[in-house]
Amino acid sequence: MWLALAALLLVQARIATVDEITIPHAVLRKAEQRLAEHGLRFTFGAIHCDPSGHVVVRDLRLFSNLHPDPVLTANAVRFEITPTRC
Repeated sequence: MWLALAALLLVQARIATVDEITIPHAVLRKAEQRLAEHGLRFTFGAIHCDPSGHVVVRDLRLFSNLHPDPVLTANAVRFEITPTRC
């Protein structure tokens, strides 16, 4: 039990001190599924996320299934994730 708690403490310390967190593939797939429900898809160059919830998406392109050209193009989009309690 103590070994598991120590490992968890190390993981939390790593998250608290890192400048950038990798977005899990499951989160990206969920975003793709939600956009696909509305007939949209996206491509991007890179996603940067820090532990405080700030996310920057670089080279974002949003496509509609109705048009071959991008509907929206942005060099960078910045937003903040703020979890709320239910």
